[in-house]
Amino acid sequence: MKEFYGKQMVFRVYLDIYYKPGAPLNAIKIKVIQNKKEITPLSVESSPYIPGVDELATLPPNGEQVRLEFKSGQIDSSALILRIDTPDKQHAEVEFDLQALR
Repeated sequence: MKEFYGKQMVFRVYLDIYYKPGAPLNAIKIKVIQNKKEITPLSVESSPYIPGVDELATLPPNGEQVRLEFKSGQIDSSALILRIDTPDKQHAEVEFDLQALR
């Protein structure tokens, strides 16, 4: 694929985060850590997470959908850790083995 040769790619992370209904948008805090260093994303987009019940009905928002973008050069193949704090005092941490995702 010649059209991609020599061009830097973007590494994207998509998250669906559930928490207290009615909390304000952008109320969560997310840290991305690799090799014991926090990595700052190029961009962060957030929108309310609205679960669908069926094609005619939905429930009120009860979380956020978040998209993080990083320069591909910021990320290596070691473990990537996401730490998430929600406004209702929940804490989560998930580790992704990027070596296994190749």
